[in-house]
Amino acid sequence: LLASREIAPESFGIAAGLAEHSRHPLSVALLKACPVQPRRFASVREIAGGGLEGTDGSGVWRLGNRAFAVGSATSSMSAAEQTEVVLSLDRRVVAAFRFEDAVRPQAEQTIMRLNAAGITTSVLSGDRKPVVERLAVAVGIKGWQGELNPAGKTRAIEELGRQGSRVLM
Repeated sequence: LLASREIAPESFGIAAGLAEHSRHPLSVALLKACPVQPRRFASVREIAGGGLEGTDGSGVWRLGNRAFAVGSATSSMSAAEQTEVVLSLDRRVVAAFRFEDAVRPQAEQTIMRLNAAGITTSVLSGDRKPVVERLAVAVGIKGWQGELNPAGKTRAIEELGRQGSRVLM
């Protein structure tokens, strides 16, 4: 999580209160980095490919991708190169959490070995395209797709199957 000190503790606690209802890696990272007690929500629902939604006396809180949280995918150019999770209240941005992925130490060597063995590697991700591209290039993966929701990932896998590939995840 980048620049977490710039986010108000109360907003961090609200986001963490939503995040604790998900096993998504970004939710886990956000919850782990939270410096305050997470807010408790009576109910939270997870929307696949979008994020988390909870209500309290102040309105509807959302935590997830920008399109889900506020209804628009528009963000600054520099933010487009980072993974972002947005906290909103009634579709208005309250906070934006930005993450940077760490490449595992042996990832590039592993991809090289798979490629040498004739195994094609690719990435299907819900992350922004610039983020996915940067990581794929860093480890030597030529085939990648970003900004996919769960249905989009399923379609991509099914297409690979129709092309005769055996897909392993």
